[in-house]
This record gives sequence, structure tokens and C-alpha cells, in this order.
Amino acid sequence: MPDIGKFAQGLRGFPAPEAASEVTSYLLFYFPDEQWAQYVIGAAKALTYAYNWYDAGGVSPDEAAAAFRDIVDAAPYNLKTCSNPAGGKIIRVAPDGNVEELSDLNTWQEPTGDYTIPPVPARTDGSPPDQICLAAKNAANVLQLLYENVTDSFNNDLDEAEAATALTLTLVGLVGAEFAPITFALITFFGIVFSVLYGLLEFIGADLWDSAFTESLVCILYGCASNDAGVVTFDYECFNNALAAQVTIDSLTFDQLRLFGQIQYLLLVIGGVDALNQAGATTAITDDNCDPCVEHCFELNFLDDDGTGFGFTIQGGTWEDGLGWKGQFGDSNNRSDVYGYWAFGVTVNADKIQMEYTKSGGSGTSNVNAFQKLSPATSYNATILPNQNNLNTFGEHLLKEIDANEDIQGMGFDINSGQTATDVYCEKLRVFYFGDIPSGWSDNCT
Repeated sequence: MPDIGKFAQGLRGFPAPEAASEVTSYLLFYFPDEQWAQYVIGAAKALTYAYNWYDAGGVSPDEAAAAFRDIVDAAPYNLKTCSNPAGGKIIRVAPDGNVEELSDLNTWQEPTGDYTIPPVPARTDGSPPDQICLAAKNAANVLQLLYENVTDSFNNDLDEAEAATALTLTLVGLVGAEFAPITFALITFFGIVFSVLYGLLEFIGADLWDSAFTESLVCILYGCASNDAGVVTFDYECFNNALAAQVTIDSLTFDQLRLFGQIQYLLLVIGGVDALNQAGATTAITDDNCDPCVEHCFELNFLDDDGTGFGFTIQGGTWEDGLGWKGQFGDSNNRSDVYGYWAFGVTVNADKIQMEYTKSGGSGTSNVNAFQKLSPATSYNATILPNQNNLNTFGEHLLKEIDANEDIQGMGFDINSGQTATDVYCEKLRVFYFGDIPSGWSDNCT
């Protein structure tokens, strides 16, 4: 364990603990009213982000944040309430996102009677991919309208009971009357969750929900949806995992990122994935263009073409038809490296980049293939965003891949042959990206 020192000078946040033990513990708070409780739960959300931790034990900041996320997410399900304060059945959103009711045998089961979950209607508009896009956009639209309804209630100084009623009526107007008893029961039983959602609006307003936020939410929903003969449904675990990864979305402000946490609370009080699926079946949004959410792949295949017509520049090597760019004998160490860079000519929102290559023979610790994300791309070792290395890697048709998750303008590589390597070839370069397809590019790989 590192020596943290008094006051942890130079360190911010909380020290990550040692590995979790098998001993569970509980802490019970008593508050004078719900408002105090909402601040504690809201503050606890801060510990679900890795940047609020620093290395101090056996658990990394990422692991500590993930563990605390499980603690916070499980909190609403640890209620010991035996009855609904408003009367009627006890309804909850289970950890898997589905609505459940408490049976007479004190076990959780699918809702019955007036609380029965209606089937998700099939979409009849567009092709299967278009239907997923439409479902994602309509679900995002419903969430936005619901969130704006809650913020309007807050701005109009409505109390929580009045805001809950307004939210229920809005949801019914959007997805159908079948959800009225479900939402009302959820809001009353999960009162503390709605209290958190409502109380934290003091710090977050609806004006933060702009087109960039909507686009990010649509893409998350798009990536977590499946289509069965027009019935589009969302994977709740996928959706929540994507929300938990909110801090990686570069286009959003910090306050907008906090909106993702609010969405999780909102889903708990409107009906979880069951409500989300119903929201996706609405038809208010008719624009079925989800190109910003679709991953494209463009490949330079050096076995067929030298790639120079697509912005590729070789700085060490010679091209051989059917083999690719071959290393060129150079320095006093008898190395025959091949290196160069690919300048895209545009900025792309890259997901990952790949290099396919061959390096036969060779020896020594200098056998390194450096693979860089470049911005701007003007040299094989230009601004490195980072550099990735492999030591002593040899074989036919090897694959090197690194995640990008950012805007880049190109990539570079340097396949070091080692002191006795014979054949070194760069065969293919690929970029996986989101957004518009640049001029001259195509989806020619997967």
C-alpha cells in the first residue's frame, strides 16, 4: 500500500479500499424527513465515478466506483416496507428492470389484474434497422418529455405529491392508460427514489437537455435494442451499463452527464424496462436516420493497393503486389522496419483502429510494433494519443487493435523488425468509426 501521508497531499477524492471482504455490513440512517435522505443518496452517486477515487489499496479507482455503483443501485431494493403508504398493491422495479408485485405469499411475481404489463405493440413502419432507430428515438423523446414534466413541476413550486400526479398523467398520455396504476404504485412505494429525483433538480435543470444529450441517449438506446418481428425491446443491463459509462462521452458537459443518473432514477419510478419498451413503441418521432449511432469500418488493403490514394504515406518500406508494404533495410542494427501513417483528411469519431501485419523471424527486445492514434496525422510518430507496443511478436497475419473512443485524424505504425528479422509486412489498416462516411470511403470491412 502506498504511503498516502498526512492529508493525502496532491490527491483528491477518496482512497480506494483494500479488496472487499466476505463480511457484509449495514448502516441504518434515521432522517427528520425525506429531503435529508435524498441528499445522502444523491451524494453517494458521486462515489460511482472513478475520478472521485485514488489508488491507495488493493482496489483500483475503477473497481471501487463499480463496487459502489452496485451498492447505490441496490439501495432502493433494500426497503423493508410491508405495505404501500397509498394503499393497494406493492409494486417495484426489480434489479433486472422488470415490474413486479408482492404476492400474498410475500414473494415477488409478475403483476396481475390492473397492474398487468401490456404487451409491446409491434412497429409496422420501416425496415427492421429503421424500426430499432425509431424505437430508440421515440424512447428518448418520451424520457425527455417526462423529465421536462418533472422539472416544470419543480419550477412551478409543486410539492412532491403534485409532481408525482403530474408525472403519472404525462406518462399515461404518452404510452397509454394501462401504465397509470403501475406508475402511481411505483412512485408511492419508491417515494424516497422520487424524492431524490425531485430534490436534485435544485442543481440540474431541463435546459441542460439539448440536442447533443439527446443524440447520445438515442445511440445508447440504439445499441441496446433488439427487434423481433417489429417488437423492439431494450436490454436493461446493457442500457444501465452504458449509462454508467457516461463519463466517457466527450461531447457533453459535466452537468449533462449527471442527467444520466437522473434517468436511472426516473426509470425506477415509471416502470423500468417495461416502461422503456412501451416508450419505444410510440410513434411521435418519424425520423429513422440513426447514422451517428452506426459503426462504420473502412479498410486499406495493401495486398491489392498501395493506399496512397486514400492519404497513406509510407516512410520506410516498399510496396509489393499481393504482399503489402515490406520493411526496408536501413540502419546499422540490420533492422528492416516498415513504418508510415494514414492521414484521413477529416476528423472521425473513431471507436477502434486495427493493423494486420506479418513479422517472420527476428530476435531481441527491439522487436516492437508501435501503433499510434494520430491527431493530426503528419508522421508515423506524430502526436501519440497513446502509443501501443508489443514485444517479440512474430507470425503470419497478426492483428493489432487498440480502442480509440475519441475524435482522431489518422493513425501511424512502426513495425520494428528486430536485429535478425527477415520478412516484415504491413498488410491492412482499418478504422472503426461513427458518424458520416467521409468522401471516397465505404463500409468495406467488419
